[in-house]
Amino acid sequence: PNSVTTIGKQAFSGCSGLTEVTIPNSVTNIGDGAFSFCRGLTTVTIPNSVTNIGDGTFSECRDLKTVTIPNSVTTIGDGAFSECSGLKTVTIPNSVTTIGKQAFSGCSGLKTVIWNARNIQDFQYNSRPFPGCDQLTDFVFGEEVEHIPSYLCYQLASLKNLVIPNSVTSIGTNAFSFCRGLTKVTIPNSVTSIENDVFGGCSGLKTVTIPNSVTNIGSSAFYSCTSLTEISIPNS
Repeated sequence: PNSVTTIGKQAFSGCSGLTEVTIPNSVTNIGDGAFSFCRGLTTVTIPNSVTNIGDGTFSECRDLKTVTIPNSVTTIGDGAFSECSGLKTVTIPNSVTTIGKQAFSGCSGLKTVIWNARNIQDFQYNSRPFPGCDQLTDFVFGEEVEHIPSYLCYQLASLKNLVIPNSVTSIGTNAFSFCRGLTKVTIPNSVTSIENDVFGGCSGLKTVTIPNSVTNIGSSAFYSCTSLTEISIPNS
């Protein structure tokens, strides 16, 4: 009911027969593991009042097909949607400032990510958000994104379609390393530096367009891009 303001840790964990949840506008916090192992859950409506999605909140919700993360959410916890293999599309709103370790790990059915987050810090190898997302083919960055965090798309071997808008000014190290499905990359005029290892191991990459705005190409930026046959280094 609308009187509830907090859903506590593991409140509905393991309710395997639960198929649908509507969370009222009064709720601001969803605790760690609140709906974990609700393997029959297909639909969740998270209201604009929620600011925090805790660690493992929806982990192992394997039938979850649709989730809308509202613009009020600032924090997505560690493994919040891990092993949600039924998810096809995820939109990260611009309000999100923190994404925990492996937040979407093992989402093996995930195909599209729409990334609008503007203030996310760089990830490390062990904390990257999408490990095991083996069918992720499309990654779209919103028009207000300025920085693409390190290790964001690391080892997404199925990634084929990459849209980097003109708002992006920097791309973190290893951001797209070992994305072997990438064949073409266009770096916008807003980018001034290509950092270390950004496209290292992208063995399917055939074409790269580097704009005149780029003044620096880091170590191993295109390491082991064995399909690359031609590259133009701009005058800058």
